[in-house]
Amino acid sequence: MQSPYLMCNKNVNPEFDNGSSNYLFYSSNGAAATMSINNGSQLSGVNSAFIDVTTPGTEDWHISLESNAYSFTR
Repeated sequence: MQSPYLMCNKNVNPEFDNGSSNYLFYSSNGAAATMSINNGSQLSGVNSAFIDVTTPGTEDWHISLESNAYSFTR
């Protein structure tokens, strides 16, 4: 059996090589932002996600970028 610590960081498309595939971006509750993939300010690889927040929400989770590659069920 594989260690749960080795399984916890297996993101699909981690460097945005396939654009925003496997990601879900949203803003809610009055927050406003846009997401784009750019190649001018990367940490590693060619691409990175750029989120331009024009109106912040009142809570941190009002603007979110999440991986949608996995489904967690109990």
